[in-house]
Amino acid sequence: MVVPPVMALTVNIRDRASVIAAYNAEFNRVEPGSAWNGNVDACQSGTTTTAYQLSVLQRVNWYRGMAGLPSVGYNVALNQDAQAGALISSAEGKLSHTPANTANCFTQSGFTGTSHSNLALGLSGVKAADGYIDDEGDNNTSVGHRAWLLSRSLGPIATGDIESDSSHMEANAMYVAGGGGTTATPRDGYIAWPPSGYVPDAVMYARWSFTTGGAGVSYQNANIAVIGPNGAVPVVVNSRTGFLEAGIVFTPTLPSKKVTTDTTYTVNITGVTGGATSSYSYQVTVVHVNEPPRQVSVAGWGASTCASPGSNISQVNLVDPDGDTSSYHLVSGYGDSDNGFFLINAAGVVQNIGELSAGKTLYSLRYEAEDSNGWKRQGNLRITLKNPAGDTTIVCPGRNLTLSQNVNGGVQVSWNGPVTGGSGTWYVFFTPGNSFCSVTSTGCIVTTLQNETTYKVDLYNVRGTWSTPYTVYYTKSSTPVGPTTTLPPTIKTLKRGMTAKLSKYLSVPHGSRVFVISGPCSVNRSKLLVIANRTKRGVCSIKITGTSRTKAGIKTRKTTSTKIRVS
Repeated sequence: MVVPPVMALTVNIRDRASVIAAYNAEFNRVEPGSAWNGNVDACQSGTTTTAYQLSVLQRVNWYRGMAGLPSVGYNVALNQDAQAGALISSAEGKLSHTPANTANCFTQSGFTGTSHSNLALGLSGVKAADGYIDDEGDNNTSVGHRAWLLSRSLGPIATGDIESDSSHMEANAMYVAGGGGTTATPRDGYIAWPPSGYVPDAVMYARWSFTTGGAGVSYQNANIAVIGPNGAVPVVVNSRTGFLEAGIVFTPTLPSKKVTTDTTYTVNITGVTGGATSSYSYQVTVVHVNEPPRQVSVAGWGASTCASPGSNISQVNLVDPDGDTSSYHLVSGYGDSDNGFFLINAAGVVQNIGELSAGKTLYSLRYEAEDSNGWKRQGNLRITLKNPAGDTTIVCPGRNLTLSQNVNGGVQVSWNGPVTGGSGTWYVFFTPGNSFCSVTSTGCIVTTLQNETTYKVDLYNVRGTWSTPYTVYYTKSSTPVGPTTTLPPTIKTLKRGMTAKLSKYLSVPHGSRVFVISGPCSVNRSKLLVIANRTKRGVCSIKITGTSRTKAGIKTRKTTSTKIRVS
């Protein structure tokens, strides 16, 4: 079955606005999820969605349309050979068009796929198509991958794609050979990349190529001259033989990939033999376009399933070619099955929201990065966590730390053991002060805490090494209170030189008499106002003590305190 061309590109390459609109439409779209269901370790090539396969075809046809070539269709019958070929590449961790029958995950179908395809390791989907047109690397001086995609006789293609996992790289096999295409006449009478006309700087790859086709044409004695705005540009000739047909590949030394204004280069080729003419001249005008963020790597902290809430689990590292800043968030779509367990912050750091299941070590997320110009990049992230049950070096923290005050003035501290992994000796530290307890059970009583004092409470599990702390904040009162697991207090702010009512920050007891203040603040006692210093930043600590009488005439004292950040 052959599927007709998808989103065949129609663009007037000599119309600037048309070229930019065509680029934006193709490169600022979200690639469909592959929904790959294979397994490299089990040598299962799996399948991808039809939408994903046709998305790759669409990118190939975008480049063909820019180069003045007709679109091609998709051959569904070739897909499984391409999938099997990509599987061999991922399993082997290297590329070969003729893998040995001893290669990992070798099958005859895979051999057919590798021997008839462009191959990529570390790229898949539309990025593989971009990589084939770029065709960088010492082994690609004749830009053979580009030659296949921009061939005048290319027939219906197929794409095979393998996703990456913790031990295998993603891979692509694009079935291009033997597709039975008919020979087309290119728009300009030749095939060049970059083509003649307006070209986005994002697809101005380092190596340029030119071919007229036809038998008997030779570029062995051809000369290349590239003239820019400031005169001749140095040129290195990479190949004079071409790949599928005679052509010439050359690298002009350009100032930079990105341009701020339209820049025109004139290409003059002379000394061609065996063709209709011996010389050719065309112009390439480079225009600036925005590019979305690119994922360059994913880092991990080696976290385990007992990671406490808010732990750094993984990080997506992106680079924006335009220098734009990017924001991150999790989105719905393929691969989002575990989004509910995590969040991703402004720096691309993935953190777990709550406790993770002891029996689950593999999680799948889908994220989106959006740059300051509104261009987006979505990606799938697979996170593999360590299981403490099989790794004695992992010490899991405690959970659900609670504190309550008893009638004797002591503080009962209790917690739950870890979700998984063995327990050792527990340490509970109180800051400020030097109060702590050390037990092998999951609870203790501390009697040395001061009234009206807020403590930072850290719980550690020690089993050879120390776990990460489980932290809560606890305020000891002069009267017994119930259990508490308060989170770190949110510090309110006040700008330098500004004045605000004390009641905005804390409850002011009736009959307040004593004010204790530290930091860059002062208090107007008569009007109960807090005043921030005009020149200093920092955190102010304010404590107010008030005295009142009950209906029975008994005096009671009430103290409240707060912190204010002067910014």
